[in-house]
Amino acid sequence: MSDTSSAALPFAQRACPSCDSLERHLIFAQRFERLSSGSLLSGYDVVVCDNCGLGYADRIPAQAEFDTYYRQMSKYENQHHGGAPAAYLEATYGSIARFVSDAVPDKNARLLDVGCATGALLAAFKRLGYTSLLGLDPSPVCARSAADLYGIEVRAQTITDLADSTERFDCVMLSSVLEHVHDARESVSQLVNLLRPGGMLFIEVPDATRFTEHLSAPYQQFSMEHINFFTPYTLARLCETGGLGLIALEQPTRILDTAEEPAITSIFGRDRPSAVTLQDVPTTDASLRGYVEESRLLDQQVRSRIETLQASDEKFLVWGAGTHTLRLLASKILRTEHVEAFIDSNPRYQDKLLAGVPVRSPSTLDRHKTSIVVSSRVFQEEIVKTLRDELRYQGEVVTLY
Repeated sequence: MSDTSSAALPFAQRACPSCDSLERHLIFAQRFERLSSGSLLSGYDVVVCDNCGLGYADRIPAQAEFDTYYRQMSKYENQHHGGAPAAYLEATYGSIARFVSDAVPDKNARLLDVGCATGALLAAFKRLGYTSLLGLDPSPVCARSAADLYGIEVRAQTITDLADSTERFDCVMLSSVLEHVHDARESVSQLVNLLRPGGMLFIEVPDATRFTEHLSAPYQQFSMEHINFFTPYTLARLCETGGLGLIALEQPTRILDTAEEPAITSIFGRDRPSAVTLQDVPTTDASLRGYVEESRLLDQQVRSRIETLQASDEKFLVWGAGTHTLRLLASKILRTEHVEAFIDSNPRYQDKLLAGVPVRSPSTLDRHKTSIVVSSRVFQEEIVKTLRDELRYQGEVVTLY
């Protein structure tokens, strides 16, 4: 556990996003370095609610600040891929579309994807023959990309913007969204109001009961943006208090390049009785504590590899200015006196400073012949391939996993 106290964080305690209780206990203190501009937070406390058992990030900004962050600093625009998602995500979107279509077979059903990025999930429904599709995403770039890539309407809006909407849908979808939402219970309530009688709410979130089974990088599930940590039980409890019945639930494993993401995939029905009963086994507390311990052990290996690099007086480059790097800097595993520059393909990060060191575009790499450390687990192989095959980088490429 980090020895950084909660007092170092600028934000007040957060009520449980599921039941509003203020009774919680600490699991882990996660901390991040900040970019010179555009950073959302410097860390949070991972806690578990004593009342309902939900795991969540405490002492974080309000929802409005998250909305601004996703509008201005989105990493889901995929501009380096022309807006298109990575190829491995196509299988995930196809699987989700088939799962939802079993519950909503009418091809004329009105579908809304909230937090849709560039619209790839909606495109999977379009390929299945669905005709009434709408997406919402806070990023205007994502909205334009959806129109350009798939001919699908995406509005540059957030869940908060839906509060007074009179539109109604047969199915509303949240794919890898609810774990990012500060006011989870209020957001679910708003989405229920968008459903027609008997309408369906699809939700997919990371599965906290299996974080340890699919450990990719130390503490990576406690990312800059993931602020709710659901088990099947706590997800169902949240939705059932909003008047939703659990219709179907699966626990697939999604592929993220060469890493794996354990998921909870679920369908809830408005004003419908639950067809599935869940027990809170294993609990959030036990699952997160096991994840923290396994992360600690893996972190020792990463630390050893970086310390070997830093034993030399020679500076190196670091590819990655995201959660992985921000945590390494905050925990003092990575020291900036050894870093010549950070490289990142996301234009939102470029030309900023990270701990006083510039963040640059990959296009600047032709100026360098020094070693470059790949500070990412999920995209490690993709970055290595880009360096070798596309950029023809001549320096040594060092991976941490």
